Amino acid sequence: MRTINIKKKINLRFEEKVILLSGNDIEDSLKSYRPGEWCFFEFNKAKYIGFVNPNSSRKKNICVYKYSQDDPLSLIKNLIKNAVSYRKEIGYALDSRLIYGEADGLPGVIVDSYENCAIVQINSAGMDQFRNDIKTYLNELIDKDVLLLDNETYRKIEELPTFKKDDLPEVISVTENGFKYKIDRELMQKVGYYYDHRENRRKFEELTIRTGQSFKKGLDLFTYVGSWGLHLLRANVSKVDFVDQANMQGVVDEHLSLNNFSGKGTFIRSDVFKFLDGAINSGNEYDIIVCDPPAFSKNYKDKKAALKGYEKLYNKIFQIIENGGLLAAASCTQNISMSELDQCVLKAANKIGVSVKLIDTGIQGLDHPISNLDSRSNYIKYLAYKVDRNDR
Repeated sequence: MRTINIKKKINLRFEEKVILLSGNDIEDSLKSYRPGEWCFFEFNKAKYIGFVNPNSSRKKNICVYKYSQDDPLSLIKNLIKNAVSYRKEIGYALDSRLIYGEADGLPGVIVDSYENCAIVQINSAGMDQFRNDIKTYLNELIDKDVLLLDNETYRKIEELPTFKKDDLPEVISVTENGFKYKIDRELMQKVGYYYDHRENRRKFEELTIRTGQSFKKGLDLFTYVGSWGLHLLRANVSKVDFVDQANMQGVVDEHLSLNNFSGKGTFIRSDVFKFLDGAINSGNEYDIIVCDPPAFSKNYKDKKAALKGYEKLYNKIFQIIENGGLLAAASCTQNISMSELDQCVLKAANKIGVSVKLIDTGIQGLDHPISNLDSRSNYIKYLAYKVDRNDR
C-alpha cells in the first residue's frame, strides 16, 4: 500500500472509530489514487491505515483509522463483529440497526436487520470493493438472508457503479418494542423500517401512561407504518387517526390487527398540511398528537426554509390540540439542532397564544451510537410538551 503524509498542523483526535479528512489535510495529491484505494497514513512518526476517493464530491473524501495493520478486510470484519456484538449487549439482538456507518467505523455501510432478512447499503468506495466479502461475513455472523440494496443517489456522490439489487422478500417482518410489523417491499422506504426513534416511541408511551390522563383522540402525523400511533394505543388512548400522503391504508390496518388494536385506528390518506387545514376548518381536535415528518432539508443551504416549514407545521398543530394535551415533536433533519426544533415549536405556540411545558427529550436509539453530541451521527430529536391553552 502507498503512503500519504498528513499535515502536521492537523489535530488527529480519534473520538470516533474513523476520522474523515479532506485533500487540504494532507501533503500529497490524490490525483493518482484509485477510488477506494487503501493506503497508509503517516502523522508525527505514527502510521495509520485508511482509504481515499479522489472522485468523491464529498468535501471529506479521506477515511483514516487509528490502526496500523496492513489487511483492510481483517479490519472490516473485526469492526462488523464488534458492531453486531454491541447490539446484542444492549438488548436489541439482531432486530436493530446492526451497522451505523462511521459510528461503527464503517463509513457508508448501513445494515438494518429484521426477522427474515438483513438489508445492506454500501455507499463508500473503500468499503464497496469488499461488498461481497461484507455480505458473506454478515451471513455467517447472523445466519439470515443478507441482501444488498444500494442507494443510487449516495453512490453517485462517490461515483460508484450501480449493481443489480438483490431480490427482497415480498414482505419484511419487523419486531420492535413488542410490536409486529409487516412491510410490503413495494411500500418500503430506504432500508425498510425506521428503528432510530424506537426509544422515543417507548418513552412517549410511558409518559402518556404516567400522566394518569384519559386520552380520547390521538393523532399520528406522517405515520408511515403506524409505529407511533400503536404506542399511543398501547398507552390506552381510545382511538388514533393515522395520517400519511402515501397509500399506507392496508399496512396500517394490518398492523392494527396484527397487534390486537382492530377498530381503534383510522388511516387517512392526505398531505399532512392539507389534513391539518381541514381539521382546523372543521373544528376537529385531538388531545394527544405525534408529529414525526421526513427530513425537511438534506443540506445546510436549505436550513432556513426547513425551520420555517417546522414553524408552519406546529402553528397548524397547535390550533387543533386540546387544553391539557400532549405533543411529541420528532425530527430526523440532521442540520437542525434540538434547540432549533424547540424554538420552532415555541414560536408557533406563542403565535397561537398557547403555553407549553417541555417535559421530555430524547435522541436516537442505542443502535445508532454517537461519540458526542456534536457528532454528524447525532441527528434524531424528540421533544414532548404539555399544552395549556390560553386562547379560548
